[in-house]
Amino acid sequence: MEFLKLNATDAGDAREQYLRLLSEGFGYEEEALERPLLEGSELAYHADWVFFAMEDGRLVGGLHMLLDELGEIGALSGMIVRKEFRHRGIAKQLLSMAAETADSAGVRATYLGTGNPAAASVYRSLGFQFAPGSNVMFRAGEDFRFERRVLAGGGRIEDMTAEMRLKIIPLALTRGEDLLMDANVRVVSTALMTQKSCMGLYPKYEDVGRNGGRVTCLYGEARALCAVATMKKNGERWFVDVMCAAGAEDARKRTIMPLIDGKTELWARIARKDDRKQGFFAGLGFRATGETRPPEEELPLETEMWTLPAAQG
Repeated sequence: MEFLKLNATDAGDAREQYLRLLSEGFGYEEEALERPLLEGSELAYHADWVFFAMEDGRLVGGLHMLLDELGEIGALSGMIVRKEFRHRGIAKQLLSMAAETADSAGVRATYLGTGNPAAASVYRSLGFQFAPGSNVMFRAGEDFRFERRVLAGGGRIEDMTAEMRLKIIPLALTRGEDLLMDANVRVVSTALMTQKSCMGLYPKYEDVGRNGGRVTCLYGEARALCAVATMKKNGERWFVDVMCAAGAEDARKRTIMPLIDGKTELWARIARKDDRKQGFFAGLGFRATGETRPPEEELPLETEMWTLPAAQG
């Protein structure tokens, strides 16, 4: 058995074998998610490594790891071993290689998502633990905390790029004040609902952009992602929302204001229990309409529609 660590773009035929194996094991959607990354579509924002187990030129297992451009956050995805090669320690060896790579790069926290108890036990053996209220696991140094480092009064508002792919993970896992963190992308506080995925977060924001919406981000100290605002069309209505890291509440207004031009009637869907968020939107000029929505599978809260009329004249 040969174990390889390769840059994803240099993996050649082994990469194609890996993508086929992902499709066979998890369905074509997994291959479609991983292929652009493995072909280098986001190299400007993070490094992509693959770890392969090979036997006689045949790939029998693989793992994909992304590291952000500062080498502070990592995420693992696509862990797979062929059925006939399982229970031989291959997954643990691949994971060990990834952990060593992250440590060498000085990564502060590495994330992965799993709903498989057997896999979770392997991850635990290498120092991973579950984030509170989540199926997302992380491995970090003793001094790591979920709070974001915020540059008070600073930071720059930018439209979404793939830079947020990894940085949205710790932000979404932070238990801030809001129960319904962003209704447009169905992100709910882990105090209320289990967060099932880490690498599945960014595609939700990509969908907003693809469908004519807009996403704005505020980065603070060391490019930590402090706040994210979304604008998404649902039917004939344009909905906006914003979520922020604990300690970055002052950044919320700055992040959402580029989405409010005054010429368009805007809507917001806010949990009826979120008094603080209601107060924030009221401060922007939004008013409750009395139109409510019952809890849904992805939004287990009763919500109310708020509106900001378009400016007259």
